[in-house]
Amino acid sequence: MYKSFILTITLALSLGSCAQNTFNQTVDGYLNFSVDTISTQSFSKIIKQVKIIDARSLTEYSTSKIVGAQFIDFDNPNFNTLQIAKSDTIVVYCTIGYRSEKIGKQLKDKGFTNVFNLYGGIIQWANDSNQVCNPTGMPTNSIHTYDASWGKWLTNLNFQKVN
Repeated sequence: MYKSFILTITLALSLGSCAQNTFNQTVDGYLNFSVDTISTQSFSKIIKQVKIIDARSLTEYSTSKIVGAQFIDFDNPNFNTLQIAKSDTIVVYCTIGYRSEKIGKQLKDKGFTNVFNLYGGIIQWANDSNQVCNPTGMPTNSIHTYDASWGKWLTNLNFQKVN
């Protein structure tokens, strides 16, 4: 019985690890690494000292966001609406990091010097049990995952997938 329990736990942990590796491989396949990335762990340590930009759609942003994030529409970015200086440290995120890398690159091209892309986006942020809030700033457990195909990567059962 004990061996069966240990085997079950080992299998569950290895499957979780495989899922994370597959998620990382998927993210890596979408990124060009034209903007430095930052892990959710590193970001959580400096979150109060940085400017945060959400590069998803308004529908996604209206569901939930990382606390303190400013919205910029990926399809029609207006950088003049952002309250940031060119010397600010900026962390940009989206669902997994693809759109945020594109916005981050545009920021760098405009002369912003300390721009980082949140690796794994809001999905990794939630999977690592970090807080998100609704547009009024109240905590929420809803995460807009862009669509169902990306929703499969949200594995933290404390969050509800919206797409």
